[in-house]
Amino acid sequence: MSFSTHTRDFTSNWPQRFGHALGTGLLVSMLTLISPVASWGANTTRIADKNLVAMQTAYARNQTKRLNALLPTLKGHPLESLGAYWTLKTNLEEASPASIQAFLERWSGTYWEDRLRNDWMLQLIDREDWATLIDAHTGYRMRDDDQITCGLWRAHRRVDQTNTVTNEAIIDLWLNEAPGNRRCQQAVGDLVTAQQISTDVLWARARQGAEIESRSTMLGALTLIDKAAEPAGKTLFGQPYLWLERSGANAPSTEWITLALIRLATTDSRYFETAFARWTSTLNTAQRQWVEAVVAARAARRAEPDAHPRFKAIDNQYLTDRQRGWKARTALRAQDWDMVRDTINSMRADQQQANSWQYWLARAHTAGTPIAPDQLAHAQAILHRIAKDDDYYGLLARHTLGQAIAVHDTRPKPSKADLKRVGADPNIRAALVAFKLGLEPEASRQWTYAVALHQPGGMNDRDLLAAAEIACQAGWWNRCIHAGTRMTTTPSFMHSYPQPFEVDILAQAKELTIHPALIFGLIRQESRFNVRAHSHAGAYGLMQVMPSTALWTAKKIGLQRFNPKQLGEHQTNLKVGSHYLKILMDKFEHNVPLATAAYNAGPRRANRWRPSAETGTMEAAVWIELIPFSETRQYVQNVIANHAIYASLQTKTAFDLASLLGPIAPVGGVDSEDDTP
Repeated sequence: MSFSTHTRDFTSNWPQRFGHALGTGLLVSMLTLISPVASWGANTTRIADKNLVAMQTAYARNQTKRLNALLPTLKGHPLESLGAYWTLKTNLEEASPASIQAFLERWSGTYWEDRLRNDWMLQLIDREDWATLIDAHTGYRMRDDDQITCGLWRAHRRVDQTNTVTNEAIIDLWLNEAPGNRRCQQAVGDLVTAQQISTDVLWARARQGAEIESRSTMLGALTLIDKAAEPAGKTLFGQPYLWLERSGANAPSTEWITLALIRLATTDSRYFETAFARWTSTLNTAQRQWVEAVVAARAARRAEPDAHPRFKAIDNQYLTDRQRGWKARTALRAQDWDMVRDTINSMRADQQQANSWQYWLARAHTAGTPIAPDQLAHAQAILHRIAKDDDYYGLLARHTLGQAIAVHDTRPKPSKADLKRVGADPNIRAALVAFKLGLEPEASRQWTYAVALHQPGGMNDRDLLAAAEIACQAGWWNRCIHAGTRMTTTPSFMHSYPQPFEVDILAQAKELTIHPALIFGLIRQESRFNVRAHSHAGAYGLMQVMPSTALWTAKKIGLQRFNPKQLGEHQTNLKVGSHYLKILMDKFEHNVPLATAAYNAGPRRANRWRPSAETGTMEAAVWIELIPFSETRQYVQNVIANHAIYASLQTKTAFDLASLLGPIAPVGGVDSEDDTP
């Protein structure tokens, strides 16, 4: 089948490579806008650019002297504020208040001023310099750091008692604090000292740390309960069975035994059943249920048949948010729709209102026979509400309602005046220069700040449209999509779902008989069309191909003299990535959910996640919901949604989501000779 007739024309003149000529009249004028200083010569600009890149390396190596030496060469450069930030940040702990204040005043209104203010406030929290912290916070614009929120709350309790953040909000931030962070832990410590928090909440946090295998989280909670608890806590966390043998009989409370059993259930199931049988009589009902919930969630992630009866025996009040999610998924696997409904209804309001659980709640209301009229009406209302969104669950709701998935792109264009005004924004200009120089992390942060954080609520739709157009014209597809997807009243699909590299992608799709929307959708999820993308795991380029996978694929397709370094070339990356995708599509009988799960997590895992012969063939949407890795689950959902939207845009017709949601059949056995990476 040929898809070449569906070619989009609006991208035909857009740049196909980063760093190449950006060739439209608009972009030429934009680059004129962002030229460092009109009076500079080209040679001076090149020197400053080179020195800025050198400063990035010096900053990574904490070379303060080199930074100080290079900074004067950036005078007048659009990214002089970045160089000044690097220079001061490496020595921030020793910096004088006067030098910090001078920086904040000199670079007022820039991202790097706000970034340094954030860094400085974290230091002020650690120094407990509360009055200075309150004063510094008045000029803070981003206001997106929970650590600052917790520190400022502590400051106001000590200085002026004018907190607008409640104790309950601080506790909630602490319960969600990432391992390694500590300022919300310190704030909760203040509540402990003031006897304004229940010990039950502290133990709940300790259990959470034990289950998610975060020692710092568990120990942090334990030391709030008992300052001397850390040594015993370390032993319990690392060697729970040994701790039970040596200290269980003399434990300060049965809460400690509960923690040890949770650790044992999480890390060493071989000894858990024996230990649980021995110690269960010492636990109360709630403690037994907490331990059993951990076991049930572990069984659910592994698709073990006893997960459903285990969860069925646990009252929802004893479950964490995460465990409620797994109980609902386990009920989906068993088609126990009453349990699906009851579990979702027991969730906290914010979790329950997520599109994901609202969709499955609607399905649960219509699963009975016969369907009660009030339940049908309730389900229809839920589905119609979430069907307004263009995410995976919104599209799934439309499909369930029998609505066509038709995306109409009106291709709105910003005015020249808007382009000029937004393009003149110093933060936008600086972000574009950073992108041009390959300083992508710094460029992305500065762009996000300009678009979303510089003013409360971020840019309005009119300015977002201009920003998206500027990014697209620069070939900065990641930020083009970022600005496009933030538009609310007048969405622009040509910006949120761009189609760069169209000629090459269509050629690969035609050669391999893959729908081009699948390749576009996968690339949008993998790299946002960034040819220079490089993941922490080592994947490269547009399709984020691992070198080992690329070598295997190149050999499989007879690609001569292939070197993994070629993955940085977009055409080679597309060729290798598309062929690997084709191999997976063939391997999994052209089932898109299975193939995309395999692309993200590996084909062996995708095979392991297939339903058992006893379970039988499974509905695709249910199977996707049961993927045990949240990253892979969201990946598959996003690729499917991307595919559907791209297909509708390309064909300018309605798209049938059913074509992407073929049923998932049980695995037919593992081929021992299959070496697919």
